[in-house]
Amino acid sequence: MPPRYIAAIRQLTTQLWRRFPSITDPADRDNCIELTLQRVADHEEKHGEAPDLPGLIWYIFPQVAISLLRKSRYKLPVDSVPQPTLDGLAANRDAAEQMDARLYAAELLAGLDDRAADILYLRFVEGFSVTETAKKTGVTEANVRQICHRSVEQLKRKQQGQVENT
Repeated sequence: MPPRYIAAIRQLTTQLWRRFPSITDPADRDNCIELTLQRVADHEEKHGEAPDLPGLIWYIFPQVAISLLRKSRYKLPVDSVPQPTLDGLAANRDAAEQMDARLYAAELLAGLDDRAADILYLRFVEGFSVTETAKKTGVTEANVRQICHRSVEQLKRKQQGQVENT
């Protein structure tokens, strides 16, 4: 890695991570930096040496970080829901209802694109506020509201179509 890349990253590190406080895993941070520098190198290969390297990193880094935050780590896959025993469910009706609700939520979210599923999961399953969801996913609060509204409408239309077909 060229020394000027290292110097530019050192100069910007604090500001870059201040913009994305939800990325706390050191491996994810290393991946973000590595992918950013790879994109910078690709850009310089195509267009020549960047006169404002910190500015180019500042421009590319959020794209990489947001891409990382959109991965489906917040999603609830159906396979990951523990399957309780029937005896335990019969003894605890509340646990059974909660399990049904989580399985139903996972099934609904599986039909959406990753970003919408992540946002709905954070908002309605985990109970995060719009502000918290926006910070975790790297989108604006207005965009979180819009995605929630559109996704819920999409799920309603899908469910109405299933009801009409039965």
